[in-house]
Amino acid sequence: MTIKKIKEKVYNIDVCIGNNADAVDHLKSFISYVENNEHVNYFPLTRLMEASNCNSPIDALQVAIFFSSAEQQLLDITFCYFDYDGEEIEVDVESFREALANNTPPYSVETGLPIDDFEPRRLGFFCMLNEEML
Repeated sequence: MTIKKIKEKVYNIDVCIGNNADAVDHLKSFISYVENNEHVNYFPLTRLMEASNCNSPIDALQVAIFFSSAEQQLLDITFCYFDYDGEEIEVDVESFREALANNTPPYSVETGLPIDDFEPRRLGFFCMLNEEML
């Protein structure tokens, strides 16, 4: 699906999302940002929030999830843990969710081991634009 088709779908999505006008506005804002900033392909949380006009990380995550779905494939999400040395450790999505819900250490994709000295506030994610969709 190209960005043009994704945009058409987003602009017709009001019926699917129901009365959540803010969610639709976030999706529309993100599409507009991508179209107007063709040189940007890396979306850390702060840029994702800016691009989608979201006020919370949860709303931005919902935008990322929507645009990374199998149907859209506009974004690739990487879930990670930022350790005390500034290293970015990729974690799998299930252990990321478990860490958020139960405050348990997520597992490193590379080692398969739980993160040492886990601190929930160091969990994060970023997105890369799938340029094949443009």
